[in-house]
Amino acid sequence: MQTLEAMESAAQGKVVDSSEVHSWLNSLGTEKEQDAPRSGK
Repeated sequence: MQTLEAMESAAQGKVVDSSEVHSWLNSLGTEKEQDAPRSGK
């Protein structure tokens, strides 16, 4: 069921740009840790 919900969200444009994800992941464990990116911006 989650897969179908995820596919529907993506079809509606509710996705996160990969560069935002990479930036967030690279910030983990640093002094300037970022909040997780959110979809639908």
